[in-house]
Amino acid sequence: MRHKKLSVLLLIVVVITAVLVRYKLPSLNDWIGEKVGEFGTGREAEQVENMERDSDRQIEEDRPSDDQGDAGIQGQERTETGLFIIPEMEETVLVDENHIKITATNLKFTNSALEIDLLIENNSDKNLNFLSGTAGYSCDEINGYMMDGGYLNTDVVAGKKAYETIRFDLAQFLIFGIREIADIRIGFEIQDENYDSVYTGARQIKISVADEHAYEKDTYVEMIGSGVLEKGYDCTVDYFAEQEWFNQNEVRIISAGLLTNSEGEKLMLLEVVNDSKETISSVTKNIAINGVTVCSYAWSHDLINPGARRILDFSISDLLDELYRETLGITEIGSFGCMFYVEDAEGNEKGEAQKIEVSLSSSETAPDITGTELYSDKGITVISKGLFQEQSGYTNDINLLMLVYNGSDEPISVDVGHNSLSVNAFMIDFYTSGATVQAGEYAIMDVKIRESSLKDNKISGIEDIKEMEMSLTLRNRKYDDIAEPKVILEFDGMP
Repeated sequence: MRHKKLSVLLLIVVVITAVLVRYKLPSLNDWIGEKVGEFGTGREAEQVENMERDSDRQIEEDRPSDDQGDAGIQGQERTETGLFIIPEMEETVLVDENHIKITATNLKFTNSALEIDLLIENNSDKNLNFLSGTAGYSCDEINGYMMDGGYLNTDVVAGKKAYETIRFDLAQFLIFGIREIADIRIGFEIQDENYDSVYTGARQIKISVADEHAYEKDTYVEMIGSGVLEKGYDCTVDYFAEQEWFNQNEVRIISAGLLTNSEGEKLMLLEVVNDSKETISSVTKNIAINGVTVCSYAWSHDLINPGARRILDFSISDLLDELYRETLGITEIGSFGCMFYVEDAEGNEKGEAQKIEVSLSSSETAPDITGTELYSDKGITVISKGLFQEQSGYTNDINLLMLVYNGSDEPISVDVGHNSLSVNAFMIDFYTSGATVQAGEYAIMDVKIRESSLKDNKISGIEDIKEMEMSLTLRNRKYDDIAEPKVILEFDGMP
């Protein structure tokens, strides 16, 4: 039985590489390439063992808490494999109040995830919705690292029960350098049929090693520096630095990294630590690459438990379509920037928004400003960079890309006037999120022209577009109109 059990656990370790961390786009799962089959040869395990041996294990004495609950010490048995130490968990009551009971009944590993089985009992007189790991409320945490996954969305009527399972990709354990589970925090939001909150909070499952675990040790930084990702997964660490880019109200950004996979796809990482005694939300917006704002709206809005840390991820491919990079002159990623601020649990901003700028290399160049000038006045210039056919495979929408330079002394916003766009004199449906441009900076604005609307007006594709007309709306920080110019673009065949 001992050999059979070890064989199963080793199989789990081998398959972990098929599911490396669920980042936005692309996931690290897509970064591994043909190296998947090489995992389990012992090289990665040996390097992780060396990290453990070279690091000092200290006992945490005062980890911050916001009364999230402690379900007690469970799981007295452990099994060690080449890479992970697998705990066994006894049944643990997580929530038991207001006639509601949630019990963690089992913890197990599959080929792709850590799974936690839950028994949900609704003994109240209301029909309830149980949520966890959703876009609106996600505060699951393992060993002090905020985790993606743990998704739960189930309805349990009054007086009834339900079994549910939440899952965490095993690959997150690898990227965060987690060999042994010390504790798990699961956040629950429970609502009635009127969407009134019945319960919100995170409850903790402590494994037997929790009191010995060194929470202050940053295993994520150790993993990045270990060479495991580079030697095992064709993933290069182009840049990594431990530096304090933000420090307000006991919330800090303490490291930044840029990774590239074998396909050339890049992922930017920021490590945020919440040293306060309350749950906070970290917010990022106005994302810039090489000094050009490529995302003017909020990019991320993530909860971080007290005493925990979250690794924020930014897929460069998701932020800036590869179609646009050459025409913008962005061939290498030389710098990354964003606005970062913190909110409390009620959504109130704490402190001030701060611009984060990470210089990644000396290869950053000024943006390519060639194109058709659509507007130039009061220090503000709008340039058309041309039409681009989407290549996602899902639609054949056409995008108009514009580059905006704000030479004024205050932030501005630029948008396309409502119902103002025509193609070949036909009114066409479109979508744009506009752009916010800081003083002295560049930003892109793309306008998505619907394929279906073009077809409805007998325009078969990008080669049939001869003329485009629209109005632009430029506003200052007070949202007062600066200008509303009408612009006309003319094309001769394929733009």
